[in-house]
Amino acid sequence: MKKLLPGERGLNYILFIVCAIFFIESLKLYQKDPTPYSYGAIPLLLSFLCMVCCAWTFVGNQKAEKPKYASVREQLNAVRLHVAPKDIVVIFVFFIAYCFGLTILRFVVCTPLFLWACMSYLSGGKYLKNILYSGLTTAFILVIFRFVFKVILP
Repeated sequence: MKKLLPGERGLNYILFIVCAIFFIESLKLYQKDPTPYSYGAIPLLLSFLCMVCCAWTFVGNQKAEKPKYASVREQLNAVRLHVAPKDIVVIFVFFIAYCFGLTILRFVVCTPLFLWACMSYLSGGKYLKNILYSGLTTAFILVIFRFVFKVILP
C-alpha cells in the first residue's frame, strides 16, 4: 500500500482550489469571446486539465495510508513544510529582492548578483566559480536579447 508524504493531501487540496479559481477566471474570459482562438481558450483548457489531474490524484490517494497527526496545527505545519521547504522560501525571498533591485540597480548589475546569490546558496559555497557562471549567464542573456532580438532590458 502506498504511504502518503506529510502534507501531500493538503497540497493536492490547495492545488485543486487554485486550479478551480483559474478555471472560473478563464471561463469569464472565454465567455467574452467564445471561440477556440479566444484569449480565454487555452487557460480554460489548461486549468480544466489541472483540475482533472488533481481529482485523479484524490481518487488514487483514497486507499493510501495517511500520516497520523496529533492536531490540526501539526497537520497544517506538515502541509507548509511540504509546500514551502526552507530552500524554496529563501529563493523566493531572493526573487522578491531581485524584482525590487531591478528598479534601483538595473538589469546588468542586479541579474549577476541575483544569480550569484542563488547559486552560492544552493551549492553551499563555490563563490568564485559562481561569480564566473553568473557573469557568463548574464553576458549571454544580454547578447541574445539586446543584440539579436533587440529587446530593451530593464
